[in-house]
Amino acid sequence: GSVAVRTPGAGLPARPRLLAPALAVVAAVLIIGGVGIALFTDLLWYRQIGFATVFTTVLKTKLLLFFVFGLAMALLVGVNITIAYRSRPPFRPMSLEQQNLERYRVAVEPYLLPLVLLASAVFGLFAGLSAASRWQVWTLFINRTPFGEKDAQFGKDISYFAMTYPFQRFLLGFLLTAIVLALLAAAATHYLFGGVRLQTPGEKVSSAARAHLSVLVGVVVLLKAVGYYLDRFGLAFSERGRVQGASYTDVNAVLPAKTILAGIAIICALLFFANIVVRNFLLPAGALALLVISAVVIGGIYPAYTQQFRVKPNELQRESKYIDRNIEATRKAYQIDKVKTIPYTAQATATQSQLRGDKGTVPNIRLLDPNVLSDTFRQFQGLRSYYAFNGSLDIDRYDLGKGVEDFVVAVRELNTSGLRDQQRNWINEHLVYTHGNGIVLAPANQVNAQGQPNFTVGDLPVKSPASLPVNESRIYFGEGTTDYSVVKTKQDESDGPSGAAGQEVNYTYTGDGGVQLSSPLRKLAYALKFREKNLLLSGALTNDSRIMYTRNPRERVAKVAPFLKLDSDPYPAIVDGKIIWIIDGYTTSAGYPYSQRTTLGAATTDSQTNGASRLPDQSVNYIRNSVKATVDAFTGAVTLYQWDTKDPILKTWSKAFKGTITPKSKNPVDLEKQFRYPADLSQVQG
Repeated sequence: GSVAVRTPGAGLPARPRLLAPALAVVAAVLIIGGVGIALFTDLLWYRQIGFATVFTTVLKTKLLLFFVFGLAMALLVGVNITIAYRSRPPFRPMSLEQQNLERYRVAVEPYLLPLVLLASAVFGLFAGLSAASRWQVWTLFINRTPFGEKDAQFGKDISYFAMTYPFQRFLLGFLLTAIVLALLAAAATHYLFGGVRLQTPGEKVSSAARAHLSVLVGVVVLLKAVGYYLDRFGLAFSERGRVQGASYTDVNAVLPAKTILAGIAIICALLFFANIVVRNFLLPAGALALLVISAVVIGGIYPAYTQQFRVKPNELQRESKYIDRNIEATRKAYQIDKVKTIPYTAQATATQSQLRGDKGTVPNIRLLDPNVLSDTFRQFQGLRSYYAFNGSLDIDRYDLGKGVEDFVVAVRELNTSGLRDQQRNWINEHLVYTHGNGIVLAPANQVNAQGQPNFTVGDLPVKSPASLPVNESRIYFGEGTTDYSVVKTKQDESDGPSGAAGQEVNYTYTGDGGVQLSSPLRKLAYALKFREKNLLLSGALTNDSRIMYTRNPRERVAKVAPFLKLDSDPYPAIVDGKIIWIIDGYTTSAGYPYSQRTTLGAATTDSQTNGASRLPDQSVNYIRNSVKATVDAFTGAVTLYQWDTKDPILKTWSKAFKGTITPKSKNPVDLEKQFRYPADLSQVQG
């Protein structure tokens, strides 16, 4: 009469039982392999471009934050579960509640250690990932540079609000989340193992559980006191009044209320800590009720009363001081505090003969609109279907002997979508048609007898005045170049038509752009990255071959300078015989006290963007055109030139990424001649 007991899964064949672990291993290998390939190829890219320090600094910072905050979260949760388990009562009064819980205790207890480790690891993983995403907040905090200016209310340096306060807020939020999760996990453990007995007669909470939970609740309330203290400085960004920044009500009602609430919270926390000895929940519970009532009355009702009955009846007088603060701070933050206002008193008194005799202004009036000329340039200068011009052209300035003039500028970029169907294969799209060729300039104030642009620079080979030579016309990096190309292969590249006959010319790349495929490992890595077996198997590739990707100038600068917001309109220029892309870089912040915030995307959207945001939809209240970035159209080389020498945010990033910013004193003179005032910045300031 023995009874056979079946173990779950014991009757299953070996293969199905091993299937789940095998799938888990395969998934882990794929995830780790994918991350490894991404990191390896990124490192090769950054090394080739000369910005490996950016890659390593960001990676180290993310890993540091991931492990420090992830480990802190895991330890707080795991240790508190362990404390709750070890302090469980040896005997539990019998009741229906305890009988029901006994089943769960029996099921959980044999696997308690792995379950605690798993739960801690999961909480730690999410906390670590969240912390790693805040690497810029940490970097600004640890490298902070004083602004040399103090805010109007607290007398603190602006750097506190822009660089220290955000990190303090992040740290407080993390600690609150961690302690609350630890409190919930500890309370659940105490309940499961009998330390908390909600439906059992007699004592509801054991002494050990009371002490443990009191400490955790006390820490939560103490962190809330820190939160009230930090809230005081957060009033510098208040939106209660007519303008952003601390209003009359904030200064005279909310500020003292936050100070009082911080004091009450500290007392409340101390009473919870005292509950370890006193062993009476009534005292700290009463203090907690007092804190809640005070938060409603002092933190809510009193400020509302002040706003309604003291401010609104005489708002102009009450708020004028704080509006003045906002205006002054906003003008400084957007760098328009030194703009001179000149009354407009002009009168139209010029005669026709005077206008005809004006040699400066009238002849330079633009006749050509760069936003509508792309089709015209394509018709006369497109040359081949696999070439294209940007939909909106650019304006630049050159002195060709008649003084500085405006020119409409366009580069003849690669357009593989223009290839015929029979031409579309991997070799043609990635090894043969690899680059555009040529730059086209037409004076913005001239047309010929047929009403067409006068092309000063154009054709292939490029024809240009002796005063503006184009020694290297090939465009391997451009706004329309999105796919990868492999150069220096056994396959000749197409260099486009040449001369009057327009015959196709072959070419082999002679620059140092792109990552060298110098080993089978590199070829394998890129074959996996781009999911293209030909990168590994093609006989056309050699150890000297180089792969070019991330070829859009704006995207290249964004990778090497993740701390910058980039102007939406890179523009090409001829500098020292080379074609150079110029991109304006902005340092921004949402932490300038009293300054009015604006959304970059909304502020820089106009008719030319077709409703798309020119800059990210990010709220800021401080901006500087601190960097002028360049990308060489032939080699892809990126250089970051300092433009604003006083910007403390750029100084902070320069500390973090040493050697990445070229000092303004070393900016090439010929390059600076091509710098312009960025349109996006003008729109934000407007």
